[in-house]
Amino acid sequence: MLWRVEARMLQSEDKIFADADGKATEGNTFFTTSLAIALP
Repeated sequence: MLWRVEARMLQSEDKIFADADGKATEGNTFFTTSLAIALP
């Protein structure tokens, strides 16, 4: 079994990302997690 957690923070000079309210912003931070299970 393999568990992976990843975090990324992206930045831009232009407002190309949307925040939680839907407003344009220059930065975006997100977390991703995955779980992998090998079957015999």
